[in-house]
Amino acid sequence: MMSVIKKMMISVLSGISKIYLKHRNRIFAIPNQTECDAFLDNIWKPSKVYSEHTFDHDVEVDSLIDLSVIIPLYNAEPFIRKCVDSLISQKTKYRYEIILVNDGSTDQTQKVMEEYSQKYPLLIQIVTQQNRGISVARNEGIAKARGKYIGFIDQDDWVKDQYIEILLNTAYKNNSDIVKCGYSDIDLKNQMRIWQNESIHIEKDEHEKFLHVNGYVWGGIFDRKLWRKVRFPEGYWYEDMIVRMLIFRQSKCFINIPDVLYIKRLHENNASIVLWKKSSPKSLEEYYLLKELYIECRKIGLSADSLEFRFALYEMGNMLFARIFSMKTKEKKFVFASVAHWISEIYRDEYIRTLSESEKYLLGAFVRYDYKAWKVASVYARMQVE
Repeated sequence: MMSVIKKMMISVLSGISKIYLKHRNRIFAIPNQTECDAFLDNIWKPSKVYSEHTFDHDVEVDSLIDLSVIIPLYNAEPFIRKCVDSLISQKTKYRYEIILVNDGSTDQTQKVMEEYSQKYPLLIQIVTQQNRGISVARNEGIAKARGKYIGFIDQDDWVKDQYIEILLNTAYKNNSDIVKCGYSDIDLKNQMRIWQNESIHIEKDEHEKFLHVNGYVWGGIFDRKLWRKVRFPEGYWYEDMIVRMLIFRQSKCFINIPDVLYIKRLHENNASIVLWKKSSPKSLEEYYLLKELYIECRKIGLSADSLEFRFALYEMGNMLFARIFSMKTKEKKFVFASVAHWISEIYRDEYIRTLSESEKYLLGAFVRYDYKAWKVASVYARMQVE
C-alpha cells in the first residue's frame, strides 16, 4: 500500500517540479540575502567551525598499531564499563589502542577511566579536557591516535567481540579507505532493531552511491589519511554532517559489510534523540554548518558536484524543516528565504539530470522561493534517494 502511495506522490511531484523548473527565473517579493542575514543574526549567531589550534598537535602514526578507537565521554559512569569491556575482549590478531576522552565529566567517569588505564596501560590512553563538547573530544582523540585506521564508538554503545577483526580484515583485503558494518539498536524495553545489513562496495567513480549510506561516524573504521585536513566542527550540533560532505567524498574505496557488529543503546539522553526533541534557535546551525562545509570542501580539494548538491538538498529539506518546526512562522520563512538564496547560488544546470523527481520538486521550491512548496517537499524528502 505504501509503495503505491509513494509512486503516486512521486508522479504528482514530477509534474509540478517540471512547472517550477521551467519558470525558475520568475521573481518573487522576498527578503534579500542581507535582510535574511540580519534577521537570522538576531535569532542565532554561529561560531567559527574550528579554533586556531584545532590542527596543531597530531602525533605520528605507529606502524605497529592497526586501529585507534576513540570514545568521547561525558558523565558516562553508567555506561563506560560495558563499552570499554567490549573492546578489551576483542578476538583479533590486530594491534589496537583505546583512547578515552573525558569531556569535563562531573561524575566518576575520570576515576573509572584511570582504573582501566592502570590495568591496561599498553592498551588504553586517557585524555582529560574541560567540557567543550563531543566534537572537541573526538578531535583530541584524533590528534592522539597512532593507528593506521581510526574508529569512533559512542559512550552508550558496545561492539561484538569480532568487531575489530572483521572490519580490519575487510579493510586490508580490499585496500579500503572506509569500512562500515551493520548495527542494531536496543530501546528501553530491550527491543532490538537491525539496520543497514546490506553489502555495498563503492569505488571512486561511483560516489553517487553514498546517497544510500548513512553518515554515522560510529560503526566503522576510516583510513587515518582521510582526517589529515578534516576535523569535527567544534561547538556545533549535527557534527556528523562532515562524514557525508568531507570524508566519504575523499574515499577511493568504501565497503559496507552486512555483519551486525555494533550495538547502539537508545535512551532518553541519547544525543541524537535530545537534538530532535529540542526546540532551540541553535537548530539553525544545520544551515550555517552546511554552508561552512561547502567552503571546507574547496579547501581540501573537493570540487563542487551533483553529489554534494544532493546532500545539501537532503539536509535543507526534511532535515532542516523538521528541526526548526517549532519556530514561529515568520522565523521559518526567513530561514527558508536564506536557504533558497544559497541553494539558487550553488545550483548548476548540469545537476538536474542526476536528481530524483522529489529532489526536483524540492529544488523548484527553492528557485521559485515557494515556502509552501518547501513544506510539502520536506515531508516527502526521504523519497529522494530512489
